Amino acid sequence: YLFKLFHFITFFIGPLSYLYVRTVLRQEYRLSKTDYLFFLPALLVFMNRIPFLLMNRDEQLAVINNVNANLKLVVLEPEGFLPPGYLSVFRIVLTFTFVFAQLLLVLNQGLELS
Repeated sequence: YLFKLFHFITFFIGPLSYLYVRTVLRQEYRLSKTDYLFFLPALLVFMNRIPFLLMNRDEQLAVINNVNANLKLVVLEPEGFLPPGYLSVFRIVLTFTFVFAQLLLVLNQGLELS
């Protein structure tokens, strides 16, 4: 029942680290309404899991056994409604985007101090 259940949490890494850096640099402790948009990818990934979660136990076990037999499927994540391989690329792009945004925040803060 727990097969990749909390997989969507990996999509919180980029937004939460960005918000942490921004909070430390700007001393802003409240989220704006637009900050909640950062968490939409995690919601999308969770919604992607719904077809798998709605399968009966035998179908779920067949998917899990198929993934165990071919470990390349772990990365492709074919058990949702999104195309296989999409989430892996999306996770990398999203995380690097937030890392780049954090670097810009730090650089802008350094320029303001000098």
